[in-house]
Formats: sequence, C-alpha cells, structure tokens
Amino acid sequence: MKLRVLQVITRHVRGGARGVVEHLLRGLSPDEFEQALVCGPEEAPPEALVIRALRREIRPWTDVVAMLELAALFARRRPDVVHAHTYKAGILAGLSARLAGVPAMVFTPHGHIF
Repeated sequence: MKLRVLQVITRHVRGGARGVVEHLLRGLSPDEFEQALVCGPEEAPPEALVIRALRREIRPWTDVVAMLELAALFARRRPDVVHAHTYKAGILAGLSARLAGVPAMVFTPHGHIF
C-alpha cells in the first residue's frame, strides 16, 4: 500500500522551498508514495491542488478561510502525511491536518530571516 503524502507550500514561486518540494515530488518512489502538491494560486502548476485563499501575506480572515479549505481538502483526500513547507503553510496546514484527523504532520521551515 502506498503512503499518501500531500506536499503543502504557500507559494510555488522560484526559490529554495519550491526546489525542495519539487525534489520530493520527483524523487520519492511512485511505487511507495502517492503524492500531490497543494499550494496557493501564485505560479501554481496545472497539476497542483490550488487553495485560492492560501497566500503569503498575513490576512486573518483569508487565513481562516484557507485553513478551512485545507481541512476540507485533507478530509476528502485522506492523506497519511501532510508535509508543509514555509512557516505560514506549516501553521495553517498543521491546524487543518489536526481538524481533518490526518495521522502525521511534518513541517520543514524555509527562508530563515535570523
């Protein structure tokens, strides 16, 4: 049985976080993993599961909408693992994964400003 993984990133824009996500999507064995990319609309590839409210900027109401949309997506897709990249995606996907009963959540921080 394949492990179902959703890779979540706020923006699919050129940079290190996108590179890591793409490496995982291409590099993990399709015999062992069933994966999908979940991202906001900014530069989303055609195969991505797009959450329109998922944006980089902090906007409390829009962020709540994004979290609820992520939770609904997770409940429908029933992933074994949600792997979130970047801080905002980590917070929203983490809360959404908990709401949807996802068994495992992984967070990879990117873009440290310290």
